[in-house]
Amino acid sequence: MIKIELLKNHPSAISELAHIWHEVLGKIWVPDVAAYRVITRFAQHLNDQALPITFVALLW
Repeated sequence: MIKIELLKNHPSAISELAHIWHEVLGKIWVPDVAAYRVITRFAQHLNDQALPITFVALLW
């Protein structure tokens, strides 16, 4: 089953999500961005009251 949840509720997923983003999309859109910057950016999405709000799909 797949659950959609706020990233805010799963901050431990940031490292893995940043790695996926960096390897799949980052190489196309911004190939010179460092992985730590992607992690920092995702950490700014840990909220539910202001943009950017990030949701993640989790397999249960």
